[in-house]
Amino acid sequence: MIQPFEFTGLPSHVLFGQNSLSKLPTVLAQWDVERVFCISSSGQAELARRVCGAATAKHQVVYCTRAKQHVPMETVERALTELQAEPCDVLLAVGGGSSIGLAKALALKTGLPIVAVPTTYSGSEMTPIYGITEAGKKQTGRATVVQPKMVVYEPALSLGLPKPIAAASAMNALAHAVEALYATNKNPVISLMAQESVRALASALLDMAEQAHLNEETHSRALYGAWLAGTCLGSVNMGVHHKVCHVLGGRFNTPHAETHTVVLPYVAHFNRLADAQAATQLTKALQVADIHAIGPALQDLARRNGLPVSLSAFGLDYADIELAAGDIASAAYANPRPVNHDDALLLLNAALEGLPMNPGDFLL
Repeated sequence: MIQPFEFTGLPSHVLFGQNSLSKLPTVLAQWDVERVFCISSSGQAELARRVCGAATAKHQVVYCTRAKQHVPMETVERALTELQAEPCDVLLAVGGGSSIGLAKALALKTGLPIVAVPTTYSGSEMTPIYGITEAGKKQTGRATVVQPKMVVYEPALSLGLPKPIAAASAMNALAHAVEALYATNKNPVISLMAQESVRALASALLDMAEQAHLNEETHSRALYGAWLAGTCLGSVNMGVHHKVCHVLGGRFNTPHAETHTVVLPYVAHFNRLADAQAATQLTKALQVADIHAIGPALQDLARRNGLPVSLSAFGLDYADIELAAGDIASAAYANPRPVNHDDALLLLNAALEGLPMNPGDFLL
């Protein structure tokens, strides 16, 4: 019998595939947009100008290149000052999760609609979830106003993405899909989408490991998987994986996508015995023999792509993870199995050293 569930579809107009960006001027004209506030990181400023040149030829553009990972509050305040000095009708975020995260923070304060043009695979563009870091803590929340009104996926825009950044970003998206399968408020539709997302992203990561220069087909498959993963994450609760990553990123400023990469295998291994349905779906999507191979398979995808597999790679030590364990246990997110201080410390200890995952680990 199908278990009772609730489902809310999140409204975003998605344009996916070749020449999708060419459709954006018509949309902006329909919205009566006159001025565009274009947000990117400093490293993606040239790409943002290229996108705006193609999509906003008939509009005035104000450029903001302040986007940074974890969305520091001081960055939000400076960008807001710039926006107030030159009022605009729409926020256009170009690039990865940092750009989209800053756009969300500004939308939260101004109510302006967001158009997202993602070139990495964070999936943030498909969620009503925002996060802002202040005083070493990353505070997250959900609000309808931060859900991008339109998302444009143009795979060709990702062609210049360096392989390590692309692979880490795909692992980040993979974490969203895996956690959606374990979500305490999941439903059949989201679970199907999450399983397909895992399959697509794992396939893209295997191809990334073999390609000297990533081709448009690989980017297209990764963006497809990220779209599904973001849609899933925006529709269900976040669990202990995101709690761990938010604590580490907020307290120690660890690299966002790489932190997800390291933590994901260990949390999947930790949760594998707590949700039989999710574990079965993951074994199928990852094409592994049994549930004990889920974590190792996820870590193998990272290794194949030369990504870090231990928290010590970020300079963390035992004293750091003791502090993190306290933060995780003090305000744990919903998870298929409870997480106390000892659980969090055990999980972080394994991730700190990149220890092998065995069938006898993390037993219920």
